[in-house]
Amino acid sequence: MLLPGETIQSQYAASPTIRALAESARIRIAPDADIALFYRTIFDIATAEGVGLDIWGRILGIGRSIEVEAARDYFGFNTADYDPFDTSPFYTGDGATERYALSDAAYRQLLLWKAMANIATADAATLNHLMAALFPGQDIVVHEWGIMALELYIFFPLLPWQRAILRNYGLLARGAGVGLAWVEIPSPVFGFAEADYEPFDTAPFWGTQYMED
Repeated sequence: MLLPGETIQSQYAASPTIRALAESARIRIAPDADIALFYRTIFDIATAEGVGLDIWGRILGIGRSIEVEAARDYFGFNTADYDPFDTSPFYTGDGATERYALSDAAYRQLLLWKAMANIATADAATLNHLMAALFPGQDIVVHEWGIMALELYIFFPLLPWQRAILRNYGLLARGAGVGLAWVEIPSPVFGFAEADYEPFDTAPFWGTQYMED
């Protein structure tokens, strides 16, 4: 209920009609629900949606639309849904790209990745912690090798938009001049049985490896 002097001038404070009108107006224009809605859909990145995530994107400097490699057919084993000889080319690691607008769930993940990458250090322990947070429950490992070089091993199939943002948006913080070897080994793949890999005609070669300077 209204307290005298808070909303009504003192000379009207004794009027039950005026007090009832003021109380009715207070209830109808109370900002609590609007503040809660703003916090949920705009301010809190964990629950923001639509335009709220777009605002976060402007803050973090990363848009909702990304470029992903266009899907196409490649040479490989028939049982892995690849094409036979003289039908499709080998996979080369690059290809035509197309614009892809991320869903709210995917865009939120990208924004959180970017925010974490912005404050992460470039040592292997921190990068492994970051990768574990980005891909919970998945087998992905970063380790140092040689001099001024890192290796990233991914043992599960990346979705196209995951691969695109992991490659192109600086989410793997590296010091200047530090090389990165990227290796994708989605399971199952062709190889020796002793290493728990698959025999001929059952799984593809593991595919992507490239170096960055």
